[in-house]
Amino acid sequence: MSLYIANENGDWWEFNPGDALYIMRPEDCPADESPDNDKFEYVIMENGIEVQELYQDLTKLLNA
Repeated sequence: MSLYIANENGDWWEFNPGDALYIMRPEDCPADESPDNDKFEYVIMENGIEVQELYQDLTKLLNA
């Protein structure tokens, strides 16, 4: 079963079992990078952490 996730910027995506999210704190961003970078997602993937079990946690919340 897919889940649909949205953020306040108007972006949304489909989230499926086995999908990972990547999270990065601003202080972990390299000094020469910026969110203005068109491919900033690669900076987050390289310098952040990968969260793999989030799908299970989200489905538990939705089914509660």
